[in-house]
Amino acid sequence: MQENTPVAVLQEYVRIRTDHPNPDYRNAVEFLKRQADRIGLPVVVYGTPSKPVVLMTWTGDNPSLKSVMFNSHMDVVPVVPEKWTFDPFAACKTEDGKIYGRGSQDMKSQGVEYIESVLKLKKEGFRPTRTIHLLFVPDEEIGGKEGMASFVKSSEFQSLNVGFAIDESCACPKDFCILFFDERAGWALEVTCTGPAGHGSLLPADTAADKARIVINEFLERREKERLKIADKPFPELELANVTTINLTMMEGGLQKNVIPDRLKLTFDIRVSVLEDHDEFANWIQSVITKAGEGVTVNFIDREKKLTPTKTDDSNPFWTALKSALDKTDIKVVPVACPGCTDARYLRGVGVPSFGFSPMRNTPVLLHGHDEYITEKVFLEGIEVFVEVMKSLSTVA
Repeated sequence: MQENTPVAVLQEYVRIRTDHPNPDYRNAVEFLKRQADRIGLPVVVYGTPSKPVVLMTWTGDNPSLKSVMFNSHMDVVPVVPEKWTFDPFAACKTEDGKIYGRGSQDMKSQGVEYIESVLKLKKEGFRPTRTIHLLFVPDEEIGGKEGMASFVKSSEFQSLNVGFAIDESCACPKDFCILFFDERAGWALEVTCTGPAGHGSLLPADTAADKARIVINEFLERREKERLKIADKPFPELELANVTTINLTMMEGGLQKNVIPDRLKLTFDIRVSVLEDHDEFANWIQSVITKAGEGVTVNFIDREKKLTPTKTDDSNPFWTALKSALDKTDIKVVPVACPGCTDARYLRGVGVPSFGFSPMRNTPVLLHGHDEYITEKVFLEGIEVFVEVMKSLSTVA
């Protein structure tokens, strides 16, 4: 018989191979259905069999009030098994309490913490005033376009009447937790440079490489200026969202070693600072393209909009309620803008104020890394934290 202790439930979830490129959502959905049954919540599966969205609902005493959503994603990133000390999908627990496995931090532990918190609250006889939704979505790790991005546009989502949401943040090696109230906009672009082809022994002017060099130099000079803005900060990682990161991630072109290519394509991953004016930055990109010369074009693969940040002051009653709950559990939070991209951006994009919050203090940041783990102590503490958070958020007047 399957053990139902919180750690055992987490281990069972981690053992389900939801890693890309072929996540096993079918077994993840069956697992979540069993958990919903265990804690006595109705469960509905939206989306499609290949892109399922799982919803558990705890109806509040006043369902006319806007509901509170606790979101997590089922999928995890790929692994390089030979780089791991333990099988990344065995959910091995060591004698010192480390639970190893892909998704142990990002973010299957948090999904289980939601489930266990509801179970604990129900056993205590607690009744939420506002309806609580536990949401489990696919594909966050590959952009979420067929997961949360699609779901928030659906009539099913609109019917949930969501007024506030909690999503993920990340682990923190210090004695505090990170809270995301905003995030950078993800831009990705391809710059195509064209020029004369020819034999590798010649010296034609204005080649594709000449133009690519100008683009690369301009982009990397801007990148270095941004890097220096935070280089001397005490915790530069917490400042990343305040600068724009520009990284050359792909270069394509050429036929063979003795042929000058007539076309080179550069791909850049850009995360636009929350402080950046998007129009001004787009104009700067265009100025670089113009400077590189004739035959240089840019194509935006992604160009996310600037969104309204969620307020972290007394004008936001959900912030006040969250802060009160965290004070009760002796959890200090540091609000920052997220340097990456989470599903919270899609929620904010449809007007739902959202915080990214993961109670993983005193924990090395190992999401997407080798030997990802969460300690039993931190995991169980997270359940206690979410118990208080659910109480507080679901009773906001």
